[in-house]
Amino acid sequence: MLAGLMQQVPLTLNLVRERVADLYPNKTVTTRYCDRVHVISHAELLGRAGQLANFLAEIGVERGMRVATLAWNSRRHLELYLAVPCMGAVLHTINARLHALDIARLLAHAEDRVLFVDRSIWRTVGTEIELRNTFEAH
Repeated sequence: MLAGLMQQVPLTLNLVRERVADLYPNKTVTTRYCDRVHVISHAELLGRAGQLANFLAEIGVERGMRVATLAWNSRRHLELYLAVPCMGAVLHTINARLHALDIARLLAHAEDRVLFVDRSIWRTVGTEIELRNTFEAH
């Protein structure tokens, strides 16, 4: 009796991405930085997310692998939110307000393949985090 109210397809991020691309390509995402405001259309953002997914695949990130982020909310972080799960990898978001030691423990425990860090965060905690050659530079 409730079957008519059930969604016919799984609600995945790929489906959401496709719908945004079809219906709202010219709508914008605005990020306010300390010194500027950056505006990008959904179409441009989705294109960049696709390029990022291709880059991750080129450096060896595969389905099920973890990609860590240590970043503030921004269009760059949104690109990661779209690229990583849509390629089948796992997005591991780390709270940027944690102490450096806690961040280091999370990174060591999760065995992330790649780490993306916002420059402002790295200047604050980067010198205190011992990565122990976990990540390759790209």
